[in-house]
Amino acid sequence: MPQVEISVNMVVKNEEEYIEKAILSTGGIAKEILIYDTGSTDLTPKIIEKLSQNLPIKLIKGNLSVDSARNVLLELSRGNWILILDGDEVWEEAEKLPELPVLNPDKIAFGFTFNHYLTSDKLAIRHKSKSIKLFKKTPGIHWINEFPNEILEDDKGILSTTNCPRTDIQTIWDLKFNHYGGIKKNQWRKEQPAKFHL
Repeated sequence: MPQVEISVNMVVKNEEEYIEKAILSTGGIAKEILIYDTGSTDLTPKIIEKLSQNLPIKLIKGNLSVDSARNVLLELSRGNWILILDGDEVWEEAEKLPELPVLNPDKIAFGFTFNHYLTSDKLAIRHKSKSIKLFKKTPGIHWINEFPNEILEDDKGILSTTNCPRTDIQTIWDLKFNHYGGIKKNQWRKEQPAKFHL
């Protein structure tokens, strides 16, 4: 089996709070980290540029939709495996990810459980991911549909970890990542003025 080389693909916008932790959580296993910034107005680009001094990061700036940006990164990726990472996701034990294709040579994609944090005091809800996070770069594989309903498909059809009959996909239960985006959304809701309807 060829050596597993992972290209990390990230599409980000205004992720200054967690972007450094996200990148560092996978930096040790990445052949390269390709990042498409869709228009950050905070410190996200500067943080990425600082990290690029010590990590193999390529930053692209543009205004494409999330699915189109993912396809650009997929096309540019030189690794034979792709890891999808959002700017508010931090992996635990990412060093185990390159082992999965070796231990499961008949699989072309993996889904994972994750902790979805709602508050900064570590209140989390455990989820089963509905999307693939690690997949093999194969001819014909691409993203369709717009965020947040983007879907990965290849010549055999849709790749999904939920209600999918394909046998070449596997959900990994004992390796997870933490998603912190819910904290920002939850805080935003609390800060909105109350609305009254007569």
